[in-house]
Amino acid sequence: MNKLWVFGDSFSEPFSKNLTNFWRRPYQQWKGYTPKCYGEVIADTLKLKHTNLAIGGADNYTILDSIIDVLH
Repeated sequence: MNKLWVFGDSFSEPFSKNLTNFWRRPYQQWKGYTPKCYGEVIADTLKLKHTNLAIGGADNYTILDSIIDVLH
């Protein structure tokens, strides 16, 4: 199965990944469900396995390091 790899900062991080963030839990309670991030929507639409390695607050160097760590 093909994969969709997502790297980035908090804009790419899924809502289900980090519930310690001060705004995520109230937002999910307001919505009434856990919304999907854009990577999850694309992976579901294209029927791909979603691998998300985004880290909230990451800078460009950290994002590049996370890409290099899984590059083989």
